[in-house]
Amino acid sequence: MGKLLHALPIPVVLVDHWQHIVFANQSCEKIGGADYRDIVGLPVTELIAAPTDSDKAQSLNARTLSLFEKAFTTRRPQKAEAIIEMKGMRTWCRLHLRAIRVGPVRYILVAVEDLTVEKVQLRLGQRNEQKLMKTHTVLNDLLKERTGKLLATDEQLRAEAAQHAHTAEQLRAERGRFHALCAYVPCGVARVALDGTLLYCNAPFKQVFEGTFVATSDQNPAGRAIEDRVTGREAVVPWLGSMTEETGNVHLPHTLTVRTGGYDGREVRVDAIKLESEYLLICNDAPQADVSKLESPQSAHIEALPAVDHG
Repeated sequence: MGKLLHALPIPVVLVDHWQHIVFANQSCEKIGGADYRDIVGLPVTELIAAPTDSDKAQSLNARTLSLFEKAFTTRRPQKAEAIIEMKGMRTWCRLHLRAIRVGPVRYILVAVEDLTVEKVQLRLGQRNEQKLMKTHTVLNDLLKERTGKLLATDEQLRAEAAQHAHTAEQLRAERGRFHALCAYVPCGVARVALDGTLLYCNAPFKQVFEGTFVATSDQNPAGRAIEDRVTGREAVVPWLGSMTEETGNVHLPHTLTVRTGGYDGREVRVDAIKLESEYLLICNDAPQADVSKLESPQSAHIEALPAVDHG
């Protein structure tokens, strides 16, 4: 039987009823590198690595002896994991215990399964899992923080959008009231975009420049550009654009005397005030005899402004 046990590739020992090792095969040298003959006669508890705490060491010895006693009395296979220490080298093993009879004597056959690689992988897996859980917690907290900020920003943007809509509605109402007021003003009033697009003009403005502007409707030639067939845009738009360059004050009115494109070719005075995003034009009919009185250092004269088309 000894030859058979020596031929096994795994460490195997025989333990008698007094929990002493009576036989060890050559494969036991794989555990700790000790000579297999050196462990024969040792109590089985001396192969089990004892904790540094004395109470825990006594508890471990008691559990080990109880396990072997149970294998003897019940004659049923038992299995347990333990750390075997030989010559200061520790190996995590799984012990398979089975009661056998050799002649008239009964022994416990202990097959030792090396779990070192498996335990190392298990510990690495546990460490990686802990790191993963920690990273998951950090990312989850960061996600909650960013989500809270995004919700707060979204709420703020919604409030600003509502305020903007309210302001735009008020602006439209004020613009409507302005247009209604302009309808009763005797002089011509027009709003012109910074690029020269005519946004609004009242009836007197249209009448003064009849034949000069081509309206899209009877009262509101909106969307048309101040541009004549030849040189109108070259004269009017640069004049409007140069207002700030001349004085540095966008609110001072600048005066221009122009000739309408109607059949009578009347000359009118155009006062322009630059607002934030557009020009406000106010036109007063100026007779020929009073043209000299309208001249000023900031005035520009156009001898003939042909009929202005709206682009």
